[in-house]
Amino acid sequence: MRGNEHEKLPQLTPQGWNHLSCKSGFKSGFFAFIKAEENLGAQSTYVFSCRYGIIAAKGGMVVRTVKVMGIVARASNYRDSDRVLTLLTADRGKLTVTARGCRRQKSELLSGTQPFCYGEYVLREINGIQVVNQCELIECFYDLRTDYNRLDAASAALRASEEVMQKGQPSKELFALVYHTLAFLSYGTAPPVDTLICFIVKFLHLAGYAPATTLCANCGASTYLTGRFNRDCGALCGTCAEAQGGVQVAPLTLEAMRRMGRIALTDMGKVLLPENVRGECVELLGAYFDGHMMSKVKMSETLNRLCASIEKECKNAERPGNYPG
Repeated sequence: MRGNEHEKLPQLTPQGWNHLSCKSGFKSGFFAFIKAEENLGAQSTYVFSCRYGIIAAKGGMVVRTVKVMGIVARASNYRDSDRVLTLLTADRGKLTVTARGCRRQKSELLSGTQPFCYGEYVLREINGIQVVNQCELIECFYDLRTDYNRLDAASAALRASEEVMQKGQPSKELFALVYHTLAFLSYGTAPPVDTLICFIVKFLHLAGYAPATTLCANCGASTYLTGRFNRDCGALCGTCAEAQGGVQVAPLTLEAMRRMGRIALTDMGKVLLPENVRGECVELLGAYFDGHMMSKVKMSETLNRLCASIEKECKNAERPGNYPG
C-alpha cells in the first residue's frame, strides 16, 4: 500500500461489508471470511483496498498485508506442518514469519519456504505474528545443493549476514551482496573459496571493519614490499609492524584485498586468486573476521575446509593450482 492509502477509503461496519461484497461480486468463500470478522464485535470497523483486499481494523490497530522480496536464511519446523522462517529483505531488514501448513505435500507455500530460496512473500499480521499468506518462488539456487563446497560457503555467508542484519532496518547493500554471493556460488565457475573470500572483504566493508590494505593503518605510509598484516587493524608498514607486530604478507595479497573491496557485485564471479594469494587470504582474513565480528560462524574453519578440498581435488586431478572444472 502506498502511503496512507487506507485513510482515503471509506470505513464500513459489518453490515456495510455485506452490501459492498454483494455489489462487487465476490465468491462465496469471501462471505465466510466477512462473517467470521463480524465476531470481532460491533465496534469493529473495516477498510477495503482494491489492491490488498480486506484490511481489518480492531481497536484502532490496522492489520494489512504487505509484500516483501526476501531470501530464506533459516527455516525451523514448527508443530505438525508449519515452519518459522527468517527472511532477509532489502527494505525491512530481518523478519521472522510463520508459514502455516507449508510442509504439507500439496501446500502452495512448500517450494518457497526452503533455505536459500529467493521470492516474493505476502505477509499478514495475525495476533502480533507475521504469517505468510502467499509466496512466489523466483530463484531457489538449486545447484548449491549438489555440491558440498558450494553449500558450505553459501551457508557461512548467509548465517553471517543473518547475524548482522537488523530487524526493521533497511539493508539494501547487504541484501544485494547476499543475493549476488548465492548466485555466483550456485551458478558461477570460480572456486567457492574465492567467492567467499570476496564476500568476506565486502562484508567487512559494510560492517565497518574493513582492514587496511595498501596504506598503513597506523601512520598511512605505503605498505608496498615492507608491509605486514596485523590481525587487529590490517596492513602495517615495516616501522609500525616492529612495534605492534604482524605477519609477513605479499604485496599482491594486499592489492587483491583492496580490489575485492571495490569490485562491482556483478563481477564477483570473476575473482580467481593465485594459489599463494588464496592461502594468505584464507589465513589472514579468516582470523581477522573471527576476531572482529565475534560471530558464531567460524569463518576461518570454513575457509580452511574449502581450501583443503581444492588442494585435494587438484591433487587427484593432477592439475596443481587449478580448480577442477
